[in-house]
Amino acid sequence: MKNLWNKIRYSEWFTIALQVLLVVITFIVLSAIGTLISVWFVHFMKDTFGINVYWTLH
Repeated sequence: MKNLWNKIRYSEWFTIALQVLLVVITFIVLSAIGTLISVWFVHFMKDTFGINVYWTLH
């Protein structure tokens, strides 16, 4: 029974660690994508409408 509990506890911690890792990876990927979109958006707005539109939106 004790061995079974140790296995469950280990797998639970492993699952939690895996989920945390996935969340961190997802966050990093989304941050990178968001940064790229923001940079592109700012440059696009500057080229097309000028910086005034960007400041109005923010």
